[in-house]
Amino acid sequence: MQPEDYIRYDLLPTPLAGFLQEQASLGIPKVYLLNAIFPVLGNVVGSKLYFELYAGSRIRPNVYMVLVGPPSIKKTPVVGMVTAPLGVLNNQYYSEYLTELVNYEGLSDEDQSNALKPEFKVSMIDDVTEESLLRNLSGNPSVLIRVDELARLGGMLGKYNGSNSMSFFLENYNNKDFTKTRVASGPVHLPFTAAPVLGGVQPKVLLKLFGDRDIESGLLSRFLFVGFWQDIDQPYIPLEDIPKDKTNAHHAYEEAIIRIHRRLTEVSDDIQIRLGDEAARMFDNYRREIHEQKKDCHDPLLFAYYGKNDTNMPRFITLSVALRLAYEESQTKLEMSLGATKADVEFAIGLDRYYSHMHSQLSEHMRTNPFSDKEFAMELYRRNEAHKENSDSLLNQKLIAALAGISEGQLSKIKNSKQ
Repeated sequence: MQPEDYIRYDLLPTPLAGFLQEQASLGIPKVYLLNAIFPVLGNVVGSKLYFELYAGSRIRPNVYMVLVGPPSIKKTPVVGMVTAPLGVLNNQYYSEYLTELVNYEGLSDEDQSNALKPEFKVSMIDDVTEESLLRNLSGNPSVLIRVDELARLGGMLGKYNGSNSMSFFLENYNNKDFTKTRVASGPVHLPFTAAPVLGGVQPKVLLKLFGDRDIESGLLSRFLFVGFWQDIDQPYIPLEDIPKDKTNAHHAYEEAIIRIHRRLTEVSDDIQIRLGDEAARMFDNYRREIHEQKKDCHDPLLFAYYGKNDTNMPRFITLSVALRLAYEESQTKLEMSLGATKADVEFAIGLDRYYSHMHSQLSEHMRTNPFSDKEFAMELYRRNEAHKENSDSLLNQKLIAALAGISEGQLSKIKNSKQ
């Protein structure tokens, strides 16, 4: 059985299943496309949908999704494709911001002193710094962090400089309130945080980016890894077979994301996801199964992932419900509670089995595939050279050296010896 076989594509809304199959025929791995949609859903859902397993503990579908794979396996096109609707929302927000700014600047000095200066609201950011993230979250219910190369997130994880915002990602995962006093623009207090992550990474970079400390802190078990550790056969697609315009299924996906965003925005209160009796029994049986597996688990990373079953499964169930809502064309106002079906739980179980398998594989790779700092530096250098035309994905020399754990001078010597 292959890991991807755990994922219940048959339980997806029919238009979405068609979209995945259509893109798969063009060489886009279905497992990438489906899972990349989840952080986008988590972004548009924000705080509006929650699952309460324990009284007072509201779990939202806030996920950190990483597409793992070697170069040229279409990670970047997938990220761009699924986040396109958030780009539409960003354009809309910017237009509204400019209108409000013009109106504000047209006020007299006295009226301006009594008015709030407009703030630009965003759904998604690519500028991954602590300052920009906290600033944008201050005025937004949710902001997706989109990183074409996961190494760009390293600064906030304390990987190559003195700044370490790991605490933010630990707290944000569970949508907890977050306070930061040492920020250049002033102290920040966020009563609620929702910053899902979507990015891609090559296996070697991933193995170097994370280590034992990230297992012990619980950071690594919060990430969901999707994809392939080695090269896979990819079909050759003749140019004449590549659609020049978006297909109906592609348009339907983008419309679905905008639709659920609009419907949830119109709801004043948060909506609770509730399990029916049959769905609750299935969920509890799976919780018992994981509880028993955890007793016999000696892999630290997999053990940590199993320990998050009571927070991960509610996320996955909520994502399944959100998918159904997104593809519903109904315009009726949403109720204050929504029922999760047995199919939602089955879908969530399939996802959880897949992610746990990927964590097990990652742990094995971390144990059995060590490589030197020199090899890692050259790997990043080659990647950098191959993508010079795309400035957004470049890793500068300082970052490459820091990730490799060597000085810039040592990196220069390594590069010169290879040339």
